[in-house]
Amino acid sequence: MVDAARPAKPPRVSRSIRRLSFWVFPVLAVISAWQIWDAIEARRLEAELARVFPDGLETRPRSSSEPPPAEDAAAYYAAANLAAISADRIARLHWQAAQPTPFQLVSRLRTAVAAQKPPAPEDVSLAERLMSIYALPLRLLDHASSLPYVKVSDANVEMALTMTGLISTGAIAGAQTLGWIRRRDAERAVASLVVRVKAQRAYDAEGSWFAAFTKARELSDVVVDVGMLLSQTTPSEASLVRLDEALAAAYGDDDLATLVQSEIRRPVANLEAIGSGRRVTVGVRGVFVRPALRRMSVVGMRTASEVMAAAQLPWPERLHAVDRLQDRRSRVVSGIASAFVWQPIPGGWSIARPARTFAPILGSTLAGISSARVAIAVERYRRTQGSIPEGVDALGLAAADYMDPFTGAPLRYLRSDEGYAIYSIGENLKDDAGDFTGARDVGVRVRGPIP
Repeated sequence: MVDAARPAKPPRVSRSIRRLSFWVFPVLAVISAWQIWDAIEARRLEAELARVFPDGLETRPRSSSEPPPAEDAAAYYAAANLAAISADRIARLHWQAAQPTPFQLVSRLRTAVAAQKPPAPEDVSLAERLMSIYALPLRLLDHASSLPYVKVSDANVEMALTMTGLISTGAIAGAQTLGWIRRRDAERAVASLVVRVKAQRAYDAEGSWFAAFTKARELSDVVVDVGMLLSQTTPSEASLVRLDEALAAAYGDDDLATLVQSEIRRPVANLEAIGSGRRVTVGVRGVFVRPALRRMSVVGMRTASEVMAAAQLPWPERLHAVDRLQDRRSRVVSGIASAFVWQPIPGGWSIARPARTFAPILGSTLAGISSARVAIAVERYRRTQGSIPEGVDALGLAAADYMDPFTGAPLRYLRSDEGYAIYSIGENLKDDAGDFTGARDVGVRVRGPIP
C-alpha cells in the first residue's frame, strides 16, 4: 500500500545520458555560436562588398565564355607580352657585361637628344640591334594602338599573365621615339609616342600596384619626350591633335578607385576559397574558421572603401585624404585562423599604404600629361597667331586641362629667351622655376627662340 502523504520520487536519469548531455550541450552551444557569428560576418561582408563593388564583385565587361571581339587591342597586348618575353631571352644571349641595360641605354640616348648632341655610336648601334630583336612586340603594339580596348581580363589576358614583358619593350619603344626625334622625323616620332601612350592600357587589365607604378613611370618618360619633340621638330596639325587625344585618354578620373577594387578583389576571393574548403592546401579545415576569415575580409573592405572614397575627391583634396588613411588590422582573428589552418594568413591587406605612396606619383604623372597637352596647345596657337601666348588662359582650354593636381591652381607658364616651360610645383609644393631635376617641379620644357 502506497503512502499518499509521501511524494513520489522523480525518475532517475541514467548515468550514460548525463554524460552524453554533458558533452552534447556545450558542442551544440559552440555550433550555434559559430553559426550566429558566421551569419553576422556574412551580413557585414555583404554590406561592405556593396560599398566597394556597387556593380557586384564578379561583374566583368563580358563573360569569359563568350568569344573575344575581333577588334580588341587586349589580345594584341597579350601577344606582344609573350613575344617580348621571348625577345628578352634572345637579348640576354647577346648581352655583354660592359653593355648598358635597355633602361640605361635609353637614359643615355635621352640625355644626348635633349642636349641636341649625337649619341655615342655604340649606343646607336646597340639600340638598332635591340629594335631588331624586339621587332615583333613593337609591331604588335603598333597594330593594337589602332584598335579599341575592351579591357577583358579572363578572355583576352589571363590574370596569371602579368605584363612584365612590355616593360623592356617600352624602353626599346622609347629608343625608337628618340631616334625619330634625332632624325627630325616629326610624323614618325608622334606615331611612336601615340603607340607608347596607348600601350599603357595593357597595364590596366592587370590591375595591380606594380602595373600602376610601371604605367606612371613610362608615361613620365613620354612627357619628357614630348618636350623634345616640340623643341626639335615641327609636327603637323593633325599629328598634334592625335597626340593630344592619346594623352587625354591615358587616365580616367576614377583610375585610383578602380585600382583599389582590383587589388581588393583577389584577397577577398582567396579568403572565400579557404572558407568554403576549395583551397587544396587547406581543405575542409578552412570551413571551421570561415567566420574569422569573413571578419578579416570585412576589416580589409572597410579600409578599401575609405581609400576609394578618398580617391574620388577632387585634386588636391584627394592627396590629403589618402595621406591620412591607415590600414586596419585584425591580428587576433588572423592568429586564430592561421593556427587552425596551419598556414599564415595576414591580418589585413595593405591598401592604404600603397595608395599613400601611389597617389602623389599619380598626381605627378597627371601634372606631366597636362603640361604636355598645354605645350601642344601652345604650339598650335603659335601656328595660327605667329607667336606663343602671354598666358595659358589665351589658349581657350578647360580649367581642368591645365590644373595643378598638387595645388588646384593653374599650371605655371614660364617664358624665357630660350623657350617656355609648363609645369606643376610638384610634391614639395615649392615653385622651383621649372627645375625638373630631382623631386622638384614636374612638366614640359620647349626650347627654341620665342617670336
